[in-house]
Amino acid sequence: MEATEARLRETYSGRRTEILIDLLAEGGLTEVAERVVREVLIERESSLGERVVPQQAQVSAAVRREQLDQRLAPLWARFVASQIDFWGALLVLGLISFAIDFVFFRPATSPDIFGKVCMLLLFAYLLFKDGVNGQGVGKRLLKIRVVDSETGVPCELHKSCLRGLVSLLGIFDVIFIFGQRRQRLGDHAARTLVVRA
Repeated sequence: MEATEARLRETYSGRRTEILIDLLAEGGLTEVAERVVREVLIERESSLGERVVPQQAQVSAAVRREQLDQRLAPLWARFVASQIDFWGALLVLGLISFAIDFVFFRPATSPDIFGKVCMLLLFAYLLFKDGVNGQGVGKRLLKIRVVDSETGVPCELHKSCLRGLVSLLGIFDVIFIFGQRRQRLGDHAARTLVVRA
């Protein structure tokens, strides 16, 4: 991985700034290549002491936004993914709780600590599920992912948590999904989109 990154850095360092900006705008780069191009541009900005070709960077941002909008995930896929995540996690944690109860033969009168721990684990999963590569299990199965609405970078843990917390608002969160960019209130708060992977 490091050898590939070093080779990419050497290649992109020798290219003109305008070409690098065009490469970003066109999309189609691997995640590693895109990160290296961005790092090279940032290094050039700091060495010049000014923003590198600001007008072209703004055009690139507009092009990137348009490309993301063309890849928006269909509403049905988002719904099915959320159901897979919820019911799948509930089933797995329920089975774990049942197995622990069965193995330890707990009397029915003892507090259900394992059930409470499983509920906390379910809640944690639902909060952070999209924070790893922008995909929980359901989104991975349906080939969709949560990305930053400006950069297209996969969702990170803190944004996934914010999306999850806002989803506790229930119907108020979901109403917003019928907008032009199909963003729930949680997506607006975290500045994310759900796109086809």
